Amino acid sequence: MSWITINEAAEALEVSPQTVRRRVKTGALPSRLQKGMRLVQLPDGQDIIPLHRITTRDPELLAILFKIFESFRTLKSQCGYQVGIVKNKQKEGPELDKWNFLYQKIVAQSEALDGLVSEMIVSPKILQKVYREALVIRDLWSRYDQWNDNQGFISRQIKINEFNRATMEGVLNRLREILIGCFTPIEMDDNE
Repeated sequence: MSWITINEAAEALEVSPQTVRRRVKTGALPSRLQKGMRLVQLPDGQDIIPLHRITTRDPELLAILFKIFESFRTLKSQCGYQVGIVKNKQKEGPELDKWNFLYQKIVAQSEALDGLVSEMIVSPKILQKVYREALVIRDLWSRYDQWNDNQGFISRQIKINEFNRATMEGVLNRLREILIGCFTPIEMDDNE
């Protein structure tokens, strides 16, 4: 068995690097120092499979993935619409830059989900990144909507903003649901 870094061991064991360090400290994993870097050796029979390659084809999780993807497409469309409104009000400026930034974030996450949908797989590592970015998108969108509401946008715009907030909350709820479904209780206990 070869010696690997703590991060590689964390991916192979599907635990955090802190958990690997605790196991090294307690003697559960053999380790050695080589050129200033801590290396560990996995137990016999433990394959080294990077987490980004771990996937699932569970039909229930795939159904949730498709709903998330469809919601992101809707958010992308709505944010593009908002960019258009701001462009009509002003040619350039900080407000337009903010909405363009938000639009690019949504496009990036939509593309990540598109890759999963195309391959019909659920990748926990990619979905965790999408979840973290979705939290940022929700917060940015909320701030921008509050600014727009203060500027006296018409009631139709307020209804669109409420729809977008509900869609964003639905995306986050589904991402949580799918991420929880990707791990068994034993795997989740190892991360504590």
